[in-house]
Amino acid sequence: RQHRDPDKLLRDLAAEGVKLVTWASPYLAPGTQALVEARARGFDVPGARGDFGDQVDLTSPAAMAWWQARLEPVLRRGVRGVKADRGEENVLGDRARWANGDPDRLNHNLYPRLWAKAVSETVRRVHGDDGVSIGRCGGTGAWADWTALWTGDNIGWTADPK
Repeated sequence: RQHRDPDKLLRDLAAEGVKLVTWASPYLAPGTQALVEARARGFDVPGARGDFGDQVDLTSPAAMAWWQARLEPVLRRGVRGVKADRGEENVLGDRARWANGDPDRLNHNLYPRLWAKAVSETVRRVHGDDGVSIGRCGGTGAWADWTALWTGDNIGWTADPK
């Protein structure tokens, strides 16, 4: 459910010293205007539909800019950062057609780096050093862009330590 006046909520939280971080993933949820627009503009990964919806094709500079342009107004409203979920499990298979022309197996390690760039660049552009980008995904070079890391949904220790 949406808040009736999100701008007022953000102002009230800021007045209390709260810096709000939102959650995002590189997937486009079924039934959303974002999905319709991305498909129309070729900003999803054709030939593959992941478990969470269509994936934004961040190998396309135009799709990267489009996604960042969608995030920027949220940050300008007062959200101070993004907890960027997912991005590392893009095993879409041989039918996936990426904008950079590489097969899915080669984009698997590239995509976390692009996801980190998409989020972190936008947060820095809007908030400079006062913003935060918390990443889940990793891969060569991806961790350098995140302000902090979240290691994912870890399974608790269940063995008897005796």
